[in-house]
Amino acid sequence: MTIVDGPRQPRRLVGMGIGLLLLVGTTAVVGVQTTLAQQGPSVARGARVFNDNCQICHGVYAQGRMGPPLLPLPQEIATAPRTALIPELTGLVRSGIPGHMPRFETGQVSDDDVGALVDWFLFMNSQPRPGRSFYEALAPATTTQSSDTVTYVAATKHTIAGAFKQFYDQQGGAGRLGNPLTEEYAGFSELDATPLTLQLFERARLEFVNGEVRLSQIGGAELELRTHFIGEGPGDHPMP
Repeated sequence: MTIVDGPRQPRRLVGMGIGLLLLVGTTAVVGVQTTLAQQGPSVARGARVFNDNCQICHGVYAQGRMGPPLLPLPQEIATAPRTALIPELTGLVRSGIPGHMPRFETGQVSDDDVGALVDWFLFMNSQPRPGRSFYEALAPATTTQSSDTVTYVAATKHTIAGAFKQFYDQQGGAGRLGNPLTEEYAGFSELDATPLTLQLFERARLEFVNGEVRLSQIGGAELELRTHFIGEGPGDHPMP
C-alpha cells in the first residue's frame, strides 16, 4: 500500500497492516490494526460520542475542520493522569467556549460519555500517526530558497512545492488562494476517510489525493456546521 506523504514524494509502507481509521468498527493507524471493541467498551463508546457530537467541528479523527485539530495531544495532556483529565474535559463540555464551542448538557453528553471520550483520545494518541500533523506543519520551513519546484514565501516562512505549487500557480497564486500558512501535513478525507495530504493557505485548503490536487470543501463544511443543530428540539446543544 502506498501512502502519499505529500505531493513532493510518495512513501511506501511495506508489510504493515493498514486500513482506514473508522470511528466505530476497525481502527487502523500506521503499523497497527485492531478494533475499538478490543480496547474495551469505554474506548468504543468514546469513539461514538466523538462521532456524534465532536466530529462536525473537529473533523474526522479530530484532524481539524472548522474547529482546531485535537490530535495529537499536547505532551502535558497526554502524560496527565486520567483522573485529572476527566474533570478538565467535563468543565469544557459543560461550559463551552463562548462564540466558538457549544456547551452540552448532561442529557446530551453524560459524565460517563466524557470519561469515554478521554479514553478514546488517549488510545488514539498512543497510536503512530500516518505523517506530519497539522501542528508540526505550522513550524517554519527548513527550506528558504525558491526553485523551479519549490516556492519559499518569506511573509509566512512556508514553502509550496510539487503538485501543490503547480496547482497554486495555475489557480492564481497568492492573489486568489493567499499565502501558505503551513507546510504539507497528513490527514483524511471528510467524505470517505481516504488518507490524503493537505496544506492550508490564507483563503483555501488544498488536498492531494489519488494523484490530484483539489480544493477542500471548506465552505460546505462551514454551512454544515452552522446548520447542524437546526431542527432539533428547543435547548438542544445550546450555544453560550
